[in-house]
Formats: sequence, C-alpha cells, structure tokens
Amino acid sequence: MKKAIETRMFINKFICVILVFILAIVGSVGCSDPRSEENGSEDNAELLPESDTGTIPPEGHTVIASNAETEYMIVVASDYYRDANIKDKVSEISSYIKKKTGVRLEVTTDRLLKNEEDRAKPAILIGPTNFAESTASDDLMRLGDYYIEYKGNKIVIYSEYAEGALDSLTYFKSMLTRQSENDKALYFDKSFQKKVSGKYMLKSILCNGIQLGNYSIVIPKNATVNEEQFAYRLRYYLRVNYGCVIPVKNDSTEASENEIIVGAARQYALDIAANHYSIALNDGNLYFYANDLAGYLGMYSYVESNLFSTAKREYVLDNGYSYSALASGSLTDGTQLLTQRSGDVRVMMYNCFGYNDGTNGSMELRQPIQNEIVAGYAPDVIGFQEFTSFCYKNFAPMLEQLGYTWLETSAGRSDYTPIFYRADKVTPIECGYKLYSGANNSNSKSATWCVFENNETQKLFGVVSTHFMYSPNYLTAEEAQATRKSNATEMVAVIDAILDKYSDLPLVGGGDMNCRIGKEETHTVLSESGLVHAYDIADVKNEIRSHGYSAVYDEAHHTYTALPMVEMRYLSSIDHAYATKHTSIATFCTLADPYCLATSDHMPLLLDIKLK
Repeated sequence: MKKAIETRMFINKFICVILVFILAIVGSVGCSDPRSEENGSEDNAELLPESDTGTIPPEGHTVIASNAETEYMIVVASDYYRDANIKDKVSEISSYIKKKTGVRLEVTTDRLLKNEEDRAKPAILIGPTNFAESTASDDLMRLGDYYIEYKGNKIVIYSEYAEGALDSLTYFKSMLTRQSENDKALYFDKSFQKKVSGKYMLKSILCNGIQLGNYSIVIPKNATVNEEQFAYRLRYYLRVNYGCVIPVKNDSTEASENEIIVGAARQYALDIAANHYSIALNDGNLYFYANDLAGYLGMYSYVESNLFSTAKREYVLDNGYSYSALASGSLTDGTQLLTQRSGDVRVMMYNCFGYNDGTNGSMELRQPIQNEIVAGYAPDVIGFQEFTSFCYKNFAPMLEQLGYTWLETSAGRSDYTPIFYRADKVTPIECGYKLYSGANNSNSKSATWCVFENNETQKLFGVVSTHFMYSPNYLTAEEAQATRKSNATEMVAVIDAILDKYSDLPLVGGGDMNCRIGKEETHTVLSESGLVHAYDIADVKNEIRSHGYSAVYDEAHHTYTALPMVEMRYLSSIDHAYATKHTSIATFCTLADPYCLATSDHMPLLLDIKLK
C-alpha cells in the first residue's frame, strides 16, 4: 500500500513537471522578446515586418527602387536606342535593378513619352533626350565625353555621341553595383556630379580663339568630287583624332560666325595655279582651296602631316594665318605623276571593277571618284577591264565630258576590255577585238587593240587592253592556269598580227592578267614571244602591289573611312604591262592614292612612253 502511494506521488510530480514545462513553452510563444525582434533572429524572421531599409533614403539621396517598388523609369534618346550596343547596355542596367530590388524599371524613348504628366515623373535620362534637363555642358562635348548628375527629379546621364553613352552607362552601372548588397534598395546621391573627358590625340585646336569643334564645314551646293571628298575626309580625321564630329552643310544654308570653307563654298575663289593649294584663316573662317585632284590630295596630306598632325597635341591659328604650296606628290604611291609627265604619250591600264554589288560602295558612288582619277592623271589612252554595261551607261558619259572617246569595236558594248582615247591627243589608225576561247565568264576575257598616231609628232604606237581568266571554283587550279596560258598565246597572236603590218611599232599591252610574275607559264609565253615587262625596262618605277585592296564605303560618314595599307611588293601583282622591244618606257607606276585605293580592288597602271 505504501509503495502504491509513493508510485502515485511520483507520477503526479512528473505530470506537474511536464505541465510546468508546457506552460513555459506557451508563455515564451505568447510573450515576444524585444531583443529577438531587434536582432531579427532566424527563428522568428517570418513574423518580423519588412526591413525599412530603402523606404527612407539616406540624407540627400533619392530612392531609385526599393522592395519591388519604384517611381522611376528609364528614358533613352530615340536616336541612341537604335544603337544595338546602347540598347544592350540599358537592358543590363534594367536587369540589375530588377535583380537587386525586385522591380524592373520601364524603359522608353523620349519621342514616345509625350504625356506631360508622365514626363514630370522621376526618370533616368540617357543621352541628348528632348527633356529640358538633358543639356550639353558649357565646355565642348566630344565623342567620349559625358556627365552624370541630378537635376530636378531626374538622374541625367548625358553624352552627345554613342561612344560617350556606352562609357557613361558602364560607369553608372558600376555605381549601382558598388552599393550595399544587404538590402533591396538602390539610391542616388542628389549632390553627385561627375564629368568625364575622353582622351584624344589632338587635345586642342584653337582658330581665332575658338575650338575648331565649334565650327561647321561648308561645301558648295553642287560640290565637286574633290570638294566633297576633302570635306568628309577632314571631318572623319578630326572625329578620330580630335574627338569632335563637325557638321557638314552646303552653302545654301545661312552663314554662321565660324566656318570651315572648302573650295568654292560661299562663292570663295582664288586665282590659284594647277596642282597648288591654299589654306587661310580670315575673319574667324578657315579656308581650304584647290582646283584639282593633285591640289586636294596634297592639301589633305598637309593637314595630316603638318597643320593638325597628331605629333603635336595642341594647335593655335590666328586670323591672318595662310599657307600655300605646290602638291608635289610621291613616287611611292604614284601621285608624283599628277604633277609630272615624261615621254610623248601616257597610257593607263585599269580594272575598274564595274560590278554594282556593293563592294567598295556602289558604282554610283565609285565612278565619279574614278572619273576624277582619270581627270587628274590625264592619260591619252585608257585600257579598261571589267567595263560592264553599268559602266557604259554611267561611266562612259562622264569620260566623254572629260574629252575621251570610246573606241567602238565589233563587240560593241559587250567589250569588257574597251579602249578610250583623247581625240585631241591621238588619232586611231586601226583597231580590233579578240574574244578569248575556252573558259570565259560573261565573255569578259578578251583583247581590244588599236594603233594610234600621236597628233603632235605623227609617230605611231599601239595599245592592247586585256583581261585573262581568273581561278573560279568551277575550274581546277591546273585548268585555270591552262586557260590563262591560252589567253596569253592568243594575245601574242594579236600583237604579232599588228607587228606584221606595223613593223618596229612601239606597243604596250596589259591589264588584269590574274597571275604573278614567275608563278605560271603564262608569263613565259609572253616573254618568249619577244615581249618584255614594262616594269623591267622603265626608267622610273614604284613597287606597289596592284591588287587585293578592299576599302569599304562608310554611309554614316559619307566617305571611305578605312583605306587599306599599301603593300610594297610589285612582284606579287597580277596586273601587268608588256611592251615590244621597240618601246621605251620612261615611267611605270602603280597608282595607290586614296581615290584609287577606295574605288576598286585593282590599282591603275600608268605608263609614260617615249616614241622614238
């Protein structure tokens, strides 16, 4: 009995202990500990209110986004949003804000945002938007320049060019990512100001105390090829090295205080000799003037090498500055032949790449420049290759305006290797055409020939314009070489027939032969016939490889902005000229001026011939 009572007492005590323990647990749940809320312990985290971090910004800051909420949007200048790189960078920023705060900012463009109520909302403005807050700084804004600051209720990320925009957005994102990762908020310091200037080869160009970047370039309303090309090449040079994109306008617009006058713009004219150029600064305007290709090429070369050379970072020109010179040119690229001529007759061989497929720009772009090449070097006779139907329609009339006559043969306009001549310089005596047998794409591989009389000396000479087969995919290397060897054999037959009638005739024959010297039997056929390479017998010559260059026309800048590098390896050329043993070659040059490099994948060959 006593043992049973003791057992019941033990059980009762045990039950009491359990009850006390349960009550203690219940009490701990029902009464929160202020210290637990303050510490935000893991056990009761879900019961705590959201952190207030971000709802009340630090003093002097604005909240961009916080806890899946925002009042801000991103507004991009419409022109900038067309740039894929800028669009991607904006997307990166938007995605980061979403990841960080839980809310994605609306992205729109300034032109789409027309409602005044919407325009009054807080926004991140990117680029030169049409918002009043997006204003240029007082200093000259260049390509890589930008600033970031807070205006009104707008975060302004301003740059005037895409280059600066990309840099500014990269920096802005870095500002966001540097903020604390311990909360879901992003702020912007309202007092923050940052201005960045890019690095440029030309730091300062002062003309009459004004930075040249504040000028505009003016060309005539009906500008010549030379005036237009000089203006846009100068503009691009200054863009790359000075960081300023100077607008180009024609002289039908109202004149401003500071202008770069090119050529006859604003009715400016000088009594200047051929092949010369003049530069002057008067009344705050900078003048560039020349009459011809030699003058404009020489003047542009002077700009790069002296006037605004990157060898010196700062330049100062004052009113009254002037410089005039003869454009002497260079034998290296053949421009020396623009101002110097030797011999009795000048012959050009030129694969003008007459196909309108967009390479090197369309023919509508290239042929006016090629026409200026002809005008500048002034050959008496031109043997073309790849002179297509497009050329007959567009290029031939330009040549006629220069005084050239098309030597029509039995092939008519199917002649891809035609000859043009200056009737005031030479007179055709007899001519002919030979379409080569064998593989012949578009029947373009042929020889056109003519015996001419020099109008001044009454001496005769001959010219053959030819184009040998290339190596297309449908021919093996051996088949292509055999075709070129056959072409050479047929060319020799044409020349032999001419010499049978006109013995001891000085004659040059050539063009695009599609084979290097010493690489094929094609040249052996020509040399064993008694012909000699003009390069070997020329008194004066240069060393430029004739083919393989491919410039690209830049629509945005209205010029060829990246000309290929010239290779000094003539023996690698595939364009050649051969001569009879009775021919004296005074000069043999491959022309590689900027116009020639830009407008075809083959350079013209220019020969000055002495008639004995």
